[in-house]
Amino acid sequence: MDTDELIAAQIAYYRARAGQYDDEPRHANNDLRWPEYLEHLQADVAELDVWLAADPPTGHVLEIAAGSGNRTDWLLRSADRVTAVDAAPEMLELLRGKHPGVECIVADIFSWVPPQRFDNIFFGYWIS
Repeated sequence: MDTDELIAAQIAYYRARAGQYDDEPRHANNDLRWPEYLEHLQADVAELDVWLAADPPTGHVLEIAAGSGNRTDWLLRSADRVTAVDAAPEMLELLRGKHPGVECIVADIFSWVPPQRFDNIFFGYWIS
């Protein structure tokens, strides 16, 4: 599989599972599906809280691979403005529902050309 095919497959994956993305760690009866996943996620959140408290992103922040907006609320604590970029429009619809004031751009970050400079850039799980 070449790089373009790999990126297209990744985009298709997130588009297909957008509707279940936020609820995935839990079963319908609200029991944790993957307790170790939640433990890892909580550790990541704690680390992010420490980092953001020490050096909060300010000004106009670009969030790359924003997904459903689960990290966007942290950025909104200190940023004047947030622009979220994601290749899956379905994910950005979820983000808009949580954070209606965030500008959302549907784009493949590998080919997207930013229309301006940003004061800070953030990405959470994009590289994972």
